[in-house]
Amino acid sequence: MFSLVALIFLLIPVHVSPALSVSTDKPEYARGETVTITVQGTAGTGVGVQVVNPSGGTVFVKELTIGSGGSVSTSFKLSSSAQVGTYTVYVSGGGETATTTFKVKYKSSVTISLSTDFILIGESVVISGSIYTTDVPHTATVVIEYKSSSSLSWSILATVTAVDGDYSYTWTPSTAGTYNLRARWDGDDTHFGATSSVVTLTVSSKKRSTLTIHVSPEIVNLGGSVQVYGQLTGSSPIAGATITITYKAPTGATTTHTVTTNSSGHYVDTFTPNKAGLWTVTASWSGNDQYLESSASTTFRVRYVLSITLNAAPRIIKVGWSVLLVCNLSSPIEGAKVTIWISGDGSTWDKLVTVTTGVTGYAGHIWVGEKVGVFYFKAVLEATTDYASAESNVVEVEVKEEIPSVEELLKDLEDLKEQLNNVKKALDEAKKKLGETEDELNKAKKTIEDLEKMVSKYEQQIKSLQDQLKQKDSEMSRLEGELASARGASMMYLIIGLIMGLVIGLGVGYFVFKRKS
Repeated sequence: MFSLVALIFLLIPVHVSPALSVSTDKPEYARGETVTITVQGTAGTGVGVQVVNPSGGTVFVKELTIGSGGSVSTSFKLSSSAQVGTYTVYVSGGGETATTTFKVKYKSSVTISLSTDFILIGESVVISGSIYTTDVPHTATVVIEYKSSSSLSWSILATVTAVDGDYSYTWTPSTAGTYNLRARWDGDDTHFGATSSVVTLTVSSKKRSTLTIHVSPEIVNLGGSVQVYGQLTGSSPIAGATITITYKAPTGATTTHTVTTNSSGHYVDTFTPNKAGLWTVTASWSGNDQYLESSASTTFRVRYVLSITLNAAPRIIKVGWSVLLVCNLSSPIEGAKVTIWISGDGSTWDKLVTVTTGVTGYAGHIWVGEKVGVFYFKAVLEATTDYASAESNVVEVEVKEEIPSVEELLKDLEDLKEQLNNVKKALDEAKKKLGETEDELNKAKKTIEDLEKMVSKYEQQIKSLQDQLKQKDSEMSRLEGELASARGASMMYLIIGLIMGLVIGLGVGYFVFKRKS
């Protein structure tokens, strides 16, 4: 009878309420991450959730009702300055309690670098890097891993200790190949671990070769030649190797020559550059079965070759009169330094003055004849890295005690007219460059036209002076005064030339700017 009753109780279903429990979606979090809390228990039960930080402070509180499925979830976001350590989650309701814990850790990163990404068998490479995080541990274990290009899995190369975040390891591979390397550290109670990026090391079984290059001269005038030479060596000189020599012009254009090394590994090549400016020359060798490829580069500069002309007017003067000395370069180079020299005998020279050319390549100086005699002048262009030195023709100026004859004065006046004509030609060329259809240049062109009128005015004054010189000798006293006006005109010619140089420079510069924009 008792057994029957017991059997009946066993067959009757008994409802047992599930125990209250709590969990989080992860065991560890970083600052700023979201924590999700899940409570499981009897459906319909109201529960309270409290999260406490390592210091005992409450960071989250919420009341929930367990759903029909027997669970309910809630979440909150950790602050960016959340305390690191172990947090406790407390849940209570329906006469039950439950707890769980999670950790908040610092994020971290680890780096890796190589002292070189290419070595030979027998050579060493230094592998180094650092751990970056808040509150870096004084010591930490870093694992350096590697795998070859043919391997699918990583292997441990070395385990090293990082001191105050920094680690270093020297590796001498014994097998040629390409290796990928990375570093990792597993973190600790307050830090998440991290794995570095991957770096690549190539280990070669070949030997190194060395290729040298030299150029002579290092500065050559346009039209001249340079000689490029050097030597290819390994453990000994490499003979019969084909060396490729590439010449790169200032414009970027390249010219390629090939030469062969002799029995001592030397090579030589001759080249005539066709552009002025800085050139780059590179010698390269592609290597062979025993040696790696190698190359070397150097530079040389090619200078412009200019000519310089010196004119003087007037060439026969009275003591105390002035002479206009005008230098003209064959190319309109601005800012060139020209030294004018003076001699009393044509063989012993003294420096008179150094002048600077304007935008048209002209420069001038006014010299006053203070004593009787014949004087010689020449102009020397100072060499730079851009152009070679050049010396002008020699001009002769005679200084007399008395006023020069009518014929001599007429000849000098003709020289002045010729120089004025040259200036007019320069103005015409400048007008063509500026362009007739540019509205923005009207002001500059008007200034040029005004200068032309001024030049015409002085030509008329010279013509008037010529007519006066043809009169009787009794009018010589008046002629001297008019010649003074002519000298004033020559001075004005210099001033006009300087003004024209400035205007032309501004006009051309503005035109180029407008064209580019």
